Amino acid sequence: MMSDELKQVDVRLKLVEGNGVYSDKPITNPQEAISVMADVMAGLDREEVCVINLDSKGHPINFNVVSIGTLNSSFVSGRELFKSAILSNAASMILLHNHPSSELQMSQSDRMVTEKMMYASLFLDIEILDHIIVAGRTGRVLSIRETAYPEIFDKSTYANAIVRVADGVEERENSYDAERLATYELFQIKEGGNGQTYQFMGMDFVKKNKLVVDKNDYEAVYRGEIREGETLDTLYEKFNLYHPDDFTGHSMSVSDVIVIEKEHEKTAYYVDSFGFTKVADFLEEKKYHSAETEQVVSRFRDKTKQYFRLIEGMTSNRIEEEIRGYIQMKIRESHLPIQIREVMVYGSRSRGTEKADSDLDILFEYAGARREDDIFNFLHEDDFCIGEVKVDINPVTEEQSGALSKRLIRAEEYMEQELAFAIEDRYIFAQSVDEGYDYTIYDMEGKELDGGVYDNPDISIYEAVNDIVEDLKQKPDTNGTKGAITAESKLNPLNCEEFLDELERKSKVEPVLTFTVAECGEFHQLGEYYDDITTVEEAIEKWEQLKDSPLNGVASIGILSHKPGGNSLEDEQVDLVTEKVLDLDMLRYYPAIRNDKRALEMIAALASHLPDIGVIGEIPYELSLQMMLYELDPEKEIFSEDERALIEEYALQFRDMNRSRELAEHICYQEEYGNQDVAPVVIEARREIQQKKEEHLQQRKR
Repeated sequence: MMSDELKQVDVRLKLVEGNGVYSDKPITNPQEAISVMADVMAGLDREEVCVINLDSKGHPINFNVVSIGTLNSSFVSGRELFKSAILSNAASMILLHNHPSSELQMSQSDRMVTEKMMYASLFLDIEILDHIIVAGRTGRVLSIRETAYPEIFDKSTYANAIVRVADGVEERENSYDAERLATYELFQIKEGGNGQTYQFMGMDFVKKNKLVVDKNDYEAVYRGEIREGETLDTLYEKFNLYHPDDFTGHSMSVSDVIVIEKEHEKTAYYVDSFGFTKVADFLEEKKYHSAETEQVVSRFRDKTKQYFRLIEGMTSNRIEEEIRGYIQMKIRESHLPIQIREVMVYGSRSRGTEKADSDLDILFEYAGARREDDIFNFLHEDDFCIGEVKVDINPVTEEQSGALSKRLIRAEEYMEQELAFAIEDRYIFAQSVDEGYDYTIYDMEGKELDGGVYDNPDISIYEAVNDIVEDLKQKPDTNGTKGAITAESKLNPLNCEEFLDELERKSKVEPVLTFTVAECGEFHQLGEYYDDITTVEEAIEKWEQLKDSPLNGVASIGILSHKPGGNSLEDEQVDLVTEKVLDLDMLRYYPAIRNDKRALEMIAALASHLPDIGVIGEIPYELSLQMMLYELDPEKEIFSEDERALIEEYALQFRDMNRSRELAEHICYQEEYGNQDVAPVVIEARREIQQKKEEHLQQRKR
């Protein structure tokens, strides 16, 4: 017969002192206790967790080894952690553990354990003062509270969470009961993806940083049946203390997701810092962009694939993968609370119109609360290059910069204002106009062959150029426009700026300069006139002959500037030398001659061959320079081209002929007599020029 009495059982527990192996000296403050424990834990070859229990005045009472784990992990039970503190009547405690690997950095697991204990400390009224990490045999210590993450020890965070949990306890308990005798699936975050941004972090962290719990960040690690009596809480205990034999994941932790299925309905629960939080959309396929944006992104990428030039043998797709991995690594290393949405090749290289030294522009769309400028600075702390090409990563969010589709459309419009292509032995240049696209076809020498307006603004400039080329391919070549273009010919994009500069260079024809000799300088038609003389000696010889013959006027020597293929009426011709004088004032009326260095060299040669002739007007500085150079090196055999260019630049920078002459004479005499001291002189001159340029720049800034 069963007794109706309820028996009383008295339980007596006591603390048992150890043998004092850790210290034989008195400890009067927490710092001394930490020092002793750090010295001892430095030599351990397994992870150990211990606590230092303190009284109400902060004096150490005792220490207790809570857990001995493996080389890189240890399981900490809250019951064991607080047992010695309760038995010691401790008012507070300090948590310590070691990293045998000597790594002095808080792991996500360390953070999770600390947060769990902070919740428990509020209920037990035993304050956790700090969590100390000891870096293996180095003996270095890290205070999580003082140097790493002091916010973890903010009691208000946990108190508010407990209130929220308490408000919803009844609702959750009812939901748990409803899910009993169902099946469950445990999901854990995959390595290397966006999920590591919030791995082991509570839902408050996710919401604060505007992150998204995405099923694509997870992998299913276990599936089983919920037996009668099992709840989410017992499942948590099961996957922390009593792992199933076929379970290969890590112990259930914050950020894991449990999906309960009953009667063909699934409900997902996020393992939170305290309890569980429903994530209603976990099982839904996340769509971060509208259908319109997805189409814009797809079209942009397709065009990039068509025109992108390989870098280090990599396509645009491969480049994007490489940079995504780099960004993910930076995020993981710095625990940055952002998620990658898109990584795209952007800018001139996306259309094959880059210069040789152009950066590789990358558009990086992310989710998170951090400012775009801050993310930009963070990603550019180090110079990231692929081969010799510098990578420029431009972070954007929809909240700060607007929809991705609008940004890509604007970029496309900007890049397609004008385009240049090479195709076989032809160039095609096109630019947007109101009616459509104005285009011109050139040969390899820059000569214009054909052009017009493609009057359909409703299509893209690429489509317009392709139509123009297809028309060339199909029609017989009647005017030479087609050139070597065949049905198989492909368009090769060019950098517009470089193309237009080259076109200008090719179209720019330097005038032909010759000496002139006239029997009558004022009226050339009166008497003999020569305009094709190429040497100063020949010019003076003919001039001397005309001076001694019957004259219709005053004989003269002049200079003619003529553009090949141009109208003779556009030529410039000036008479400079008459019987007795060299009239330099005349140059002011003839800018083409006055500003042509070659013409000044001719005048310098003329002056040197007529030393006794008088000079009218002020000698221009540039002409003085050429006269000095001609005097020192009349045959152009002493100065190299680089040395002559250096002297000219030096003279024009300093506007000091005496100083410039000293430099020129130094180089001239050393070169003439085989002296090898020229190099230091040249180096010093270049240094002075650079210094002068910097001074001019500073003056302009002021």
